[in-house]
Amino acid sequence: MGTYLEDFRKNPLSANPYIVITCFDELIRKRDLALIRGDVICNMDRDEGSIILQQLIDSYLINDKYE
Repeated sequence: MGTYLEDFRKNPLSANPYIVITCFDELIRKRDLALIRGDVICNMDRDEGSIILQQLIDSYLINDKYE
């Protein structure tokens, strides 16, 4: 789940999610494949959600960005 930092700082329990990212790993053993779904909830458009999801994936898959 991703939210606005200021909302989280004010009250972590009531911070509204902007994007929810789910990893489905059921196919890893058979197909060496994981599916990722990103749902944009509010205060963000689809393009922004796609950029955030791609940056998250890159930060795990590209060694130079994984720090």
